[in-house]
Amino acid sequence: MFRYILAFGSNLGDRAAHFDVAQERLTAAGGIFLRETPRVVTAPLPSLEHDVSAHEAYLNMVCEVRCPLAPDILYEAIVSIEDALGHPRGLAWQPRALDVDILLCGLEPVCVPQRNDAFSRGADFRACLPVRFAAGTLRVPHHGLPSRAFLRDFLQRDFALSDETLAAHGIVFVRGA
Repeated sequence: MFRYILAFGSNLGDRAAHFDVAQERLTAAGGIFLRETPRVVTAPLPSLEHDVSAHEAYLNMVCEVRCPLAPDILYEAIVSIEDALGHPRGLAWQPRALDVDILLCGLEPVCVPQRNDAFSRGADFRACLPVRFAAGTLRVPHHGLPSRAFLRDFLQRDFALSDETLAAHGIVFVRGA
């Protein structure tokens, strides 16, 4: 069984409702949402290449999800949900109703014997074995994670993921970002 840290973002329409729909659909695909951060409004990320001055603020949150789907299959499910709710694919850095990124992936230890084990009772992502994955446009850990301070805050403050845990997944945060 895989453990994922997913980032949700939306800056169009009923942002909270988009999150709720996405969570329902990911649950229907086999995901079990274990915990989530508070939903926080952030300014659009700055870009040297794209004009984001007219973009609305984003609603963001991060979730820990237990799921049997391998990263590429989960990604396909996420893309389908994003497309259904409104995620333009033609141009980069466009406003979107939903953006879900796979930030991190872990594999639960194989020696988990039953449904009433520690993972079912709430042991968290820190106990999982790091998984790195690359196929097509999907990169796990997410390529933009180290430079996004608000995601660092979610992971360290709300999920208590230490620098050492993140480094084991190949993430070293850019300080001051």
